[in-house]
Amino acid sequence: MFHDKDEGSFGILVPSRTVEETELARKHRVVLTDLSPGTNYVLQVVQDRRVPRLVCFATPDPCPGDDWPRITVTTPPYGGDVASNPAAYQVNWTGNLPEGTEVTVFADTDERELDGTEVGHGTVGPGGAGSATVDLSSLPNGAYYLYCVASAAHCSVPDGRVWDYSSGRVVIPAAVLDAGRLPHGQGIEIDGDLEPVWDAVPWTLFATHPAQNGNTTAQVKLLWDADNLYAAFDVSDTQVETSSADDTWDSDSVSIWLSFGLPMDGCVHPAECSREYRQGPCDGGSSMPGVDAAWSLKPATTCGNNADTDAGYWVEMRIPWKDLHVAPVAGLVLSADLLSVDHDNNPGAGYDAPGTVFSKIFWDGDGPDYLRGAVRLGD
Repeated sequence: MFHDKDEGSFGILVPSRTVEETELARKHRVVLTDLSPGTNYVLQVVQDRRVPRLVCFATPDPCPGDDWPRITVTTPPYGGDVASNPAAYQVNWTGNLPEGTEVTVFADTDERELDGTEVGHGTVGPGGAGSATVDLSSLPNGAYYLYCVASAAHCSVPDGRVWDYSSGRVVIPAAVLDAGRLPHGQGIEIDGDLEPVWDAVPWTLFATHPAQNGNTTAQVKLLWDADNLYAAFDVSDTQVETSSADDTWDSDSVSIWLSFGLPMDGCVHPAECSREYRQGPCDGGSSMPGVDAAWSLKPATTCGNNADTDAGYWVEMRIPWKDLHVAPVAGLVLSADLLSVDHDNNPGAGYDAPGTVFSKIFWDGDGPDYLRGAVRLGD
């Protein structure tokens, strides 16, 4: 409340509508402080005991039009990234916030509700750009969007802050599997017999079963081109066999889980955002309708004959990128997992039937619910 000897008392009431400057406002020079920018006010003028006069005015908005505050997170990029050193991952942003503005960085499993975990801080540099080195090491292995929150108190924005989510996710992997790039014009025949083109990438051992299962091992290697991801599996198994006809899921087999490349409607839990591609030998079943896959037995190997000692089998897969909603580029990262199933000592019987020796091993060690490994597309 202010007082003028000619006009009486002045007071600020409630936000109202914007009007042009009045003669009264030009005549009297009263300094009003602590007003919010870009806000409408009513000034009440009381002259002795006369009926109060109301003067409406608006404080100027310091951020009109193109100056509206913004911050754009550019790391991790679309397609994702792998945090090879989770304790020191660099997040970058652009924007138009004033230099020196503090930015807080959060990690979130989805792109909504701003309910993530705080992982670090940074400040805006010249031109509104900046970066922060954040610590992701306390987060469980998995894939995360990063978002930045910054003060915009200098502008009349809701809640006095601005924020932005990254367009891609950063993977904190239990392990990373690199896929080699298939030479241009080179094809792969999916028949279970590994061609020389596979020699360009190394094998990755992802499962070793216990001694009671003969120490069966499973290895994998990946190639990719503009249309497909190719997977080859090499399984060393002394007893190659299937489970019961109504339980083929537990037959000898290998699987790869891959996350979708784009956020899907209703896709919240990692298991809902991925697809499993599975193939077993000896017609042990497949979970891949419409996806090319084939198997072949190694020399001296038979299906379901425990009287001999088997060597194992190979599997090949061709997975179309369109099946994963992915536009492949070198460096793209997908959350992933691998599975090896070994059914021994009881051909044609269920995994829990008397005499069956059964083992199931996931690459990331925790089952399919969370994809804590990563596939990265190489150059």
